[in-house]
Amino acid sequence: MKLIRLFEDFDGDKKGMTAEEIKAAVDAGKTVHWTNPTYKVIKGKTDYFIKHQGGHMIGLTWDDETTLNGKPEEFYIAED
Repeated sequence: MKLIRLFEDFDGDKKGMTAEEIKAAVDAGKTVHWTNPTYKVIKGKTDYFIKHQGGHMIGLTWDDETTLNGKPEEFYIAED
């Protein structure tokens, strides 16, 4: 992993990722992390999860499928 890229708006200000942006990035084969490289967003059979390298997982979102289990600005795409 060489570079970490946060989402930026048109003015270059950092902004958080939405659930839809995270899911789209994972679907496109991008590696998305939450807070640090030990937490990775993965796609299961029917849903998306935040998985710790130790094996523990939590759903990416609450039951409303919009509210993230983490702050939007804590998610980032790792460039390989």
